[in-house]
Amino acid sequence: DDAAKVVSKISEENRSHMYLEYLPYHTGIATAGIFGAVSFPMVFQKETVLWFNDKFVTAEVPESADLETILEVGSFSWSWMEPIIGQASFIFLVLQFVRSQA
Repeated sequence: DDAAKVVSKISEENRSHMYLEYLPYHTGIATAGIFGAVSFPMVFQKETVLWFNDKFVTAEVPESADLETILEVGSFSWSWMEPIIGQASFIFLVLQFVRSQA
């Protein structure tokens, strides 16, 4: 009976800091979720795309008639967003591969 109490205490102590072990996974999941959610307005929302273009890209903006729908906005923004999204996707793919090798 004493051994069961000792094993139970060891188990409790062992699990008391497990949140630190899970912190990198939770951080990665949250970061991926945030970047995934932010990618939609960065590609398809006209105001966000124009702001980002003005501050960081400085590409020639099409006429307003060519930015009337979200698909037209996406077509305009895709030229600079595709490499970023593609690289992020590749990083996640590599990280998944590395994790599966452990």
